[in-house]
Amino acid sequence: SPVIAEGDLIMEQLYYAPESPSKPVLSNISLTLEQGKAYFLTGGNGAGKSTLMRMFLGLFKPTSGHVLLNGMEVYDWLQRGLSRTFGYLPQDLQLVKGSILDNLSHFRDIDDDHLYEICKLCGIHELIMALPQAYQTQVSSSQSPLSRGQLQLLCLARAIVNKPYLVVLDEPDSALDQAGHKLLMTVLNYLKTQGTTVLMVSHSQQWLSYFDHVIVIEGGRIAKTGKVEVKDSSSQSLASVSSGTALPNKSQKSRREVRKEHREQQQKQLGASSVNAVKLGSYSLSTSKNQSNKTGGESE
Repeated sequence: SPVIAEGDLIMEQLYYAPESPSKPVLSNISLTLEQGKAYFLTGGNGAGKSTLMRMFLGLFKPTSGHVLLNGMEVYDWLQRGLSRTFGYLPQDLQLVKGSILDNLSHFRDIDDDHLYEICKLCGIHELIMALPQAYQTQVSSSQSPLSRGQLQLLCLARAIVNKPYLVVLDEPDSALDQAGHKLLMTVLNYLKTQGTTVLMVSHSQQWLSYFDHVIVIEGGRIAKTGKVEVKDSSSQSLASVSSGTALPNKSQKSRREVRKEHREQQQKQLGASSVNAVKLGSYSLSTSKNQSNKTGGESE
């Protein structure tokens, strides 16, 4: 019988040091992505965002620790040919040699009606049909009739067409214009109705209202996690999220000093309530006092 992906995606005490044990890229990370929830991943350049995303996809094998789905290591899902479980839109947009249909279907048989539905959702069906050979148009890594924005939408369609359990989007809006942004929001809402777990990185401020949780990573460690609550949808600020949740730069303060100050501030705020709500511009990031393994708790 086929293996069905269900339940939460669990990362336990993950440590990843591909070059040297003394130079970890990710260290002591424990997170749980709840099935059907949407997570916004943020952090500075080189913080480890893309590596963390690839860990959840099973593209990298942990040096130690675990990434589990259905009690099985996610890395083993790919080894067993279960890649349809995951959809991935990387920053580096690549097509393989073959037709547009081949690229969208991953060279597998696929229901045409479903494929067309997904391509319409992503705003590329009419564009493809306008090409002389439509879905049979030949493309490759170096040859494509599509602009970068159109290519990003096509790769977005490729990431979601197999109805994956988890969709990972690494800056999916980087090449999109305003119309493309609206299409991306439509896709995000579609994924929510499908009960798809979503993990996304973006530098754009406009997506926060869609997400259930924020994960902040700094220096290869989880600085903070929490739940996003929309306060004023007319004024959204990703900059406020970053400054409101991320730990200061290590060159400014030691990590121990930062944690001490954070705990003292947290205790003051918790005096009036068991929930700590950190202002995020038009949002607040709420973290429960006793959260631990579930996303929403801190990993130190």
